[in-house]
Amino acid sequence: MIMGEFIETYDIYIDKLYLSEKILLFSKSFVKTEYKQTNTGNYGYYGFNIIYLQDMDSDPFEIITIIHELSHFLLSEILEQIISEILNTDKTDALEAFVYHILHKDIFNKVVDEYCAHTVEARFENFKNQDYGSYLNLLEEFTQEYSEKHLDIAKTIGNTFAIYIKSIIESFITAELRNEIKYELHKSDLKKTNDFQYGTDKKLNWNNFKQAIKIILTKNIDQIRYNPKDLKELENARLKFSENNK
Repeated sequence: MIMGEFIETYDIYIDKLYLSEKILLFSKSFVKTEYKQTNTGNYGYYGFNIIYLQDMDSDPFEIITIIHELSHFLLSEILEQIISEILNTDKTDALEAFVYHILHKDIFNKVVDEYCAHTVEARFENFKNQDYGSYLNLLEEFTQEYSEKHLDIAKTIGNTFAIYIKSIIESFITAELRNEIKYELHKSDLKKTNDFQYGTDKKLNWNNFKQAIKIILTKNIDQIRYNPKDLKELENARLKFSENNK
């Protein structure tokens, strides 16, 4: 349900909503977004077509968390739409499970996904409040398998995805709303970081981006096809998507 339909269906007065409520409503127009039942030690996470949020006292934390997790959903959605077009088929639970699996199983793809989400999030944060924490947490595992050159490539791919995702999000979050978010963050107790140094302005042209997407989607296909553990994980993911998509 697109944003306009959501507002009309539920008779919502958008101007009377708090800023965090507006961003939450925007997220819900794309994907199920709900509060977690228990505190799992993080602000939120995305999984199997649902964004789970910690019920927080701080609106700025909640807003940034929504944008970050929505970015994960939108990257998955882009890949799912590409596969649907290639195969000339509708999106299915199995297709969603495949995309989810390749983004979470392979460390290169995980870094692309996480870097993308942080880069989108950073667009709405104040300079020196930008947080690349969960991306940085992946680097030790990444460097066990890949070089610094590969990391630069992963960041470039992630940033290219982020450019497209930011354009989607900014279709609703206008410059005025973005300034409201930054003002709320400025008033909050967010700590200053040096994480802005991990940003990049490198991006791929369209032809190279298409090749990068092809690699992301195909680099582990043979391993998945002949590995019973991977096939079992795929089936479990399909069942979770099936349940959440009802």
